[in-house]
Amino acid sequence: ERITQEPDIQAYVTKLEEPLQSLRETQRSVATSDFDNAWRFYKNDSPLGDLIADSFLEAGKSEHVQIAMENRGGIRSRIEKGTITLEKVEEILPFDNHLASATVTGKLLLKNLEHSVGGSLGGRFLDVAGLKFAYDREKPYGERIAFALYQDDKGKWQPIQDTGTYRIAMTDYSFTGGEGYDFKSATDVSMGKEKLNIPLRKFFEAHPQISPTKSHRICAVAGTVTNYVTSDKPHIALDSVS
Repeated sequence: ERITQEPDIQAYVTKLEEPLQSLRETQRSVATSDFDNAWRFYKNDSPLGDLIADSFLEAGKSEHVQIAMENRGGIRSRIEKGTITLEKVEEILPFDNHLASATVTGKLLLKNLEHSVGGSLGGRFLDVAGLKFAYDREKPYGERIAFALYQDDKGKWQPIQDTGTYRIAMTDYSFTGGEGYDFKSATDVSMGKEKLNIPLRKFFEAHPQISPTKSHRICAVAGTVTNYVTSDKPHIALDSVS
């Protein structure tokens, strides 16, 4: 604020910004309040991650997708209260990635959820849609997921079974091995042609007003709580959770 702008440099910057003006002026939705920008440190699901996963789930309906996931390292901006423009959509998911859809076994899905919660809370941690699970990072690998549930075609939450098959959607970056994920044995793989942020843009267009939600999909547990949720069929109680 104490330094006078250099006219030539300012004119140069203004010229470079011209192609962005239409993005800045094109509204796609409105946020009723801020989405927390501390999502990288959430031990549970984050409001912004939930929203992005929801957009992938909606986009994957034509591929019969039941579960959508997004690694937090791919999220590069936040949402503040007020107008959401096309520029904001580009900021949130700026990469030239695409949505991958595939069929996986429950065993493969659980293995990758183990990987999601086994490291730091940063880049590889997955936010999800169509899925609820609890995990205990103090447990050894292979035992961290206390339970995992998916929503069946009747809207009921059912346990993920090792031998069951499930249709998933996620960024092709993670699906093809980014952040150490391994979906090599997946079948019926389909790669979307649209850039990854197009499903997010379409989600905003279909929802002209959005609000951050409280965490309700992923829960970190430990000790006696883990013992309780693994032995007392928690999916019965979760059937009533929206």
